[in-house]
Amino acid sequence: MKSYIYPAHRDWLLALVVDEVDVTLTEVQERLLNERKQSAAIGTLWSFYCAQGVTFKKRPRTPPSKNAKIE
Repeated sequence: MKSYIYPAHRDWLLALVVDEVDVTLTEVQERLLNERKQSAAIGTLWSFYCAQGVTFKKRPRTPPSKNAKIE
């Protein structure tokens, strides 16, 4: 069975990555389930965003540097 992103979620998914530029696919997956009651595999989300021209970084967020200057 092929996974599918329902058109009703398209605009919400696109707005999510515009509003939160550092969001990961795992976070998108969790929010889609919690906020929209729709499950989707990471691969399905990746395919959806790829078709829309949206890319994601490969590594999760790193903690801020302890040596960074704070002004």
